[in-house]
Amino acid sequence: MNINERFLSMVRAISRNNLSRYMADKTTITAPNASRQGNVPIGAEVTAGDTTGKLKVFDSGVDSFPDLTGVGGDLAQGFHALTVDKDLGAQSLDVLYQGASTNPVIVPIKAKRSITLLADSGNTQVVMVGDSSTLANATTGDRIGFPLAAGASITLEIVHGSQIFLDCITADCVVYWIAV
Repeated sequence: MNINERFLSMVRAISRNNLSRYMADKTTITAPNASRQGNVPIGAEVTAGDTTGKLKVFDSGVDSFPDLTGVGGDLAQGFHALTVDKDLGAQSLDVLYQGASTNPVIVPIKAKRSITLLADSGNTQVVMVGDSSTLANATTGDRIGFPLAAGASITLEIVHGSQIFLDCITADCVVYWIAV
């Protein structure tokens, strides 16, 4: 028996949605510990006559919020409202987070999946969101970044707070955030 014949004899056939009868409908994930292992459902979308398909992944979310308590769990941090100061230029979420805390120890923000930002509905100007080149400017054409209007939100699939920068034309821009 060659390797292809051995594979075909080991895989349970699927007849649903005219998928290949040799395509598996789940796979086993091996993880660093036993609580993170198990069967994971998978699926595929194949159009008749095409030689390729799309793999579908079923997302089950994350178990909890990221740990923002620092080494040893001795910091009481949380998701503080952040005030973006116009006089300091673009600042990273990590720097703004440190400024919002009463504890002088910075805990780098490391989300598991994404970070969501919400501009306070009382903001009188847009908050610019982007990378380290982000720039808020009174002239719309000279702004760099994504404008986040008062009351608007954006979810970024960026997990490091040090990579997300905020800037505002006025010093009274407030941004709420949450990491998952």
